[in-house]
Amino acid sequence: MNESIFLRYRRNGVDVPVTAFDRKRGVELAGETSAPPIGFRFQITPGHVAEFQLDAIRRVEDWQPHEQVFTVALEDGGIRLRGGGKRRPERSLPPGRYEILLGLADIKLEETQFDIDVPSGGEATVVVEEKADRQFRFFNDPGFEPATFGILAHPESGLDGMPVLNWIVDPLRRTARKCCLLNVLAKLRSLGLAAHVDSIAHGQIDRVYFRAKPSLFDELKKSASFTKDSGPLDGTHIAVAHERLGANFKRYEIISFREEVARRSMQIIVNQPDSSDLPTFAEMDIDLFNPKIDAASLFGHVGELLDSGKTDHVALFDRLSNDGLDDFLYYKLERAHGANR
Repeated sequence: MNESIFLRYRRNGVDVPVTAFDRKRGVELAGETSAPPIGFRFQITPGHVAEFQLDAIRRVEDWQPHEQVFTVALEDGGIRLRGGGKRRPERSLPPGRYEILLGLADIKLEETQFDIDVPSGGEATVVVEEKADRQFRFFNDPGFEPATFGILAHPESGLDGMPVLNWIVDPLRRTARKCCLLNVLAKLRSLGLAAHVDSIAHGQIDRVYFRAKPSLFDELKKSASFTKDSGPLDGTHIAVAHERLGANFKRYEIISFREEVARRSMQIIVNQPDSSDLPTFAEMDIDLFNPKIDAASLFGHVGELLDSGKTDHVALFDRLSNDGLDDFLYYKLERAHGANR
């Protein structure tokens, strides 16, 4: 009775605590408050012995054939699954063998299928290991390029409740988010726009939100490298400006600018206030393809959106290096020990 399944998460051999869980939104790892929750899904299939016991439980609980209900709770830095019966909950996850399929959005796992044995009156522990393809190494050099370093070291630059320069070297932070931040900063510096940005407000795996100087908008308008996007933006850009950055969107004009190159095209969405006493915000990302240049890029951009809608910034590192941005990237990715090519 009172059997359970406990899920733990690990990255590079280090346990990463699950710090929040919501059935609809997903999980938060290691206090990643500056990024959205990570989508989490699981499927549990009982073996023959457990299925035989479940048939009797279904009759007691008035469940449908093949139905099994679970409670999912955050506990001890992991996720605990228990039987979700109403009448006899302590018996509604019977002991026996189970097959578990797990998935986390935007994260590659070493294994997604687990065969476990739940002991009578005990728990089965599943260690979910993030796939270790490449290890991140940051160059925190005293000779750091001043414009980029000024943004990273700005006293208001913070992610997940810590200064950005500490955040970058924290092993519990995701490599994809670190690469995204430094890729965007490298692109920004290469385009001569770093001086128009103050500090870092939020960082996700595919885009970064900055507090910007009012001059950014004027600089983009006159820049030969950017053109203003036509057509309305989708509501997510307004929602992020309003909810995540604490901006009253009714007092902001939201304008998108796109770099006029076919590949690795930067998009900057400026949240321009109607008064100088309000801050300017900017959302920045790098699209693999520019849908405005030609048909091939359009299909590439559509494919990118259909894939997940998110640029893989770990994979983008090599392409940006080949584009000549090495002087501004300030990190390297090295093959992880034991990783498969």
